[in-house]
Amino acid sequence: MVTSIIDLYCKIFVNFQGDRLELFEKLKGFLKFNSAEMNSIITNSANIDIYRNEDFNPTTHGDFLFFEYFLEVYPTEIGSLETQIEVISKLLLYFWELKIYSVAACDFEDKLPQNGGYKDQKIYDP
Repeated sequence: MVTSIIDLYCKIFVNFQGDRLELFEKLKGFLKFNSAEMNSIITNSANIDIYRNEDFNPTTHGDFLFFEYFLEVYPTEIGSLETQIEVISKLLLYFWELKIYSVAACDFEDKLPQNGGYKDQKIYDP
């Protein structure tokens, strides 16, 4: 069975307390990347774009859909489901270690640590 690129797309909602440039710099410091521009990082296995969430609401407590930022993570041409799971898992674990509450929304959440963080109160509710 062939997995389409749409199936491998993942959005990670990130409750980061800082500006987008700070988040970008944290990711650059963590990832081994081929190139990086203001809002995008390209690695061997993924393209990661950083966006400010237009639906951000600082008064909404515990709902990841309203976190201030989100990442769109696409596989590169050589990407696979296994590689995408590895990339997303590493990003989530990195954020959680730093107490940056994050939740992944994708078709393969059940294969990620803590099911991508969804409904795990201790992960995304500070």
